[in-house]
Amino acid sequence: MMKMQEILKKPLLNYQSNDELIWSYSQDGKYNVQSVYHGIIESILDTSHLKVAGNWSLIWNLKIPPKILQFTWRIQRDYLLTRA
Repeated sequence: MMKMQEILKKPLLNYQSNDELIWSYSQDGKYNVQSVYHGIIESILDTSHLKVAGNWSLIWNLKIPPKILQFTWRIQRDYLLTRA
C-alpha cells in the first residue's frame, strides 16, 4: 500500500478547460424549440424503424426536380408503392 506521503508527492494534472453549454438535441449544440420538440418525440416514440443508414444529404442536395428526388428517396427506402 502507498503511504500518504507517496500519494501527496504525485503531481496533479494542471489541465484547465472552459466550460460551455451544449444542447445535446441539436447538431450545433444550441437550444431551439424545434430541437426540444424532436427530443421529446424521440423519447416518447420509437422512431428507430424510420432511420435508414445512407448518405441521404447527397440525394437531397442533388439539383434535380423534386418529384425525381422523391422517387429516388422512395426507391432507396424500398417505399415505392406498387400493386405487388
